[in-house]
Amino acid sequence: MDPDDDGDRSGYGDREDDGDRESGSDRRRNGARIGRVSLRVADLGETTAFYRDVVGLAVLNRDGDEAVLGVDGTPLLVLRYDPDSPDRSP
Repeated sequence: MDPDDDGDRSGYGDREDDGDRESGSDRRRNGARIGRVSLRVADLGETTAFYRDVVGLAVLNRDGDEAVLGVDGTPLLVLRYDPDSPDRSP
């Protein structure tokens, strides 16, 4: 048993920054990437406010039925208004 083993098997805690970053994605050692995420939402204004005020993302662009949010100018989340999307507000 390793006394320094914290039990984390996610592979994220020991990741070294190799400087190989692509806009809107994060490359992991196994080659997997996390890119821009798109969500269909019933209330674009309320959902945009949540990701801006609670999560801390900046609104990079808001045009009609779509809002793009991200960090440091990098788009991470695209919200698209869809009237058929289930309303999940409490």
